[in-house]
Amino acid sequence: MALSREARWLAAVFAAGKGAALSHLAAAEFWRLRGARGSITVVAPRRVRIEGVRVYRCNHLDPRDVTIRNGIPVTTVARTIVDLAEVLTVSQLTNVMYEAEHWNLLDLDAVRATAERLLGRHGIAVLEEAIDAHLKGSAGTKSDKEDEFHALLGDRVPKPIANVKVLGHEVDAFWPEFRLVVEVDGPGHERPRARRRDRSRDRDLRDAGYVVLRFTDVEIEQRPGTVRATLRSAMNGMPTG
Repeated sequence: MALSREARWLAAVFAAGKGAALSHLAAAEFWRLRGARGSITVVAPRRVRIEGVRVYRCNHLDPRDVTIRNGIPVTTVARTIVDLAEVLTVSQLTNVMYEAEHWNLLDLDAVRATAERLLGRHGIAVLEEAIDAHLKGSAGTKSDKEDEFHALLGDRVPKPIANVKVLGHEVDAFWPEFRLVVEVDGPGHERPRARRRDRSRDRDLRDAGYVVLRFTDVEIEQRPGTVRATLRSAMNGMPTG
């Protein structure tokens, strides 16, 4: 019989030795902040190889950063968020904060205090940007396709706010300085009800003076240069076709 996910987590922590805890993406899954993402991740005070487990080494894991839930040592939500700043993008980490707030688990003071105790670590800049985006109302990216869209922007296009409300509508990407809205359309947007909803939302936004662009998942995957050029044209006030 296959082990349950929780049993595998517990086995991985025990295999990593004394002082180990579930961490990073596995901890995020434990706290319901991210979906299942492949291998199990733990943090441990020593180097150890465990098949199917990613072990992050930490010489001293502060007791304040670990709790035990369902018998499993796991990093606190605050420590998990700080750890994830090393492995996620700003928009992905913002979504983690959004989910933490949804489950009444987000304490930004605790996140900041944890980060201060871990000065010098990679990812602090990502953490600060994600906190700023969260405070602006961003829910971060909610799908792999949205992640792909943000990735194709690179350093060539200003960064938008991901999944934020504009006129009461949650939009996939928003540049307030350009009054520009972008929607990333997957296959589900081809359904009649979705098309009607999209048209109504686009009309509301355009009537209020916003520019609304829509890109399909195929365009994002196969024509990233065209997508970037269209965005730059919109930002420069040029016709976008």
